[in-house]
Amino acid sequence: AELHARYGGEAVAFNTMDPTSQVGLGADTKMLRAGWGSWGGSCDEATISSEMMADEAWAGRSGEGFATRKEVADSLLRRRLWDECVRLTGAIYE
Repeated sequence: AELHARYGGEAVAFNTMDPTSQVGLGADTKMLRAGWGSWGGSCDEATISSEMMADEAWAGRSGEGFATRKEVADSLLRRRLWDECVRLTGAIYE
C-alpha cells in the first residue's frame, strides 16, 4: 500500500500477496521451514501469485493486499515501516 501511495498510477501496480492465505496456516515454503518448521500445506494450492499476474480480476487494481492489517490501513504506520526499512537497508528512493 505504501508503494502504491508513493509511486502507483495507471502504468504501475503494487499489490501484496501471501501464498499462505490460501492454504490455511501456511504454505510449505523454504522460508516457512527455515523459520517455523515443516508443517505447512501444499504449495500447489497456493496460486495467488499467478492469479494476480494473469487474472483479469486483478487488472487495474493497485495498493491492495492484506487490507485488514492495521499496518496497511493506517498511513502513519505504513510510513513508519517504510522509514524503518530505509534506515535498516540504507536504500534511497526518489
